[in-house]
Amino acid sequence: GRQKLARFNAREFATLLIDILGEAKRRQQGKSLLSPTDALDYSLRSQSDVDDQHDYDSVASDEDTDQELLRNASRNNRARSMDSSDLSDGPITLQEYLEVKKALAASEAKVQQLMKVNNSLSDELRRLQREV
Repeated sequence: GRQKLARFNAREFATLLIDILGEAKRRQQGKSLLSPTDALDYSLRSQSDVDDQHDYDSVASDEDTDQELLRNASRNNRARSMDSSDLSDGPITLQEYLEVKKALAASEAKVQQLMKVNNSLSDELRRLQREV
């Protein structure tokens, strides 16, 4: 649960939020459980979760944790909606989804930019070390 969430970087956390919001929307609209793409993503995540199990203590069942995450995400989403003068208590709006998606894209672009800068600085460091 919490110990695993604490290890998430910004990109992983944003992805988790998008997944939670998508799942909440799916449940509110009563759509089928998983599309083929979602099933593959879920399968890959489940395998990753199995690999990570030794890294943290088990404090609650996954089902309890998932339900708690969805409740917290819903509360946070409602609070954010109220802050932005959107007092609706209904399902996640397309605008809210697109805002999160846009923020994720911006975060991913920033990560890519930082990776390029890091590579450039690493190359420069290696060049300087060869000169010394």
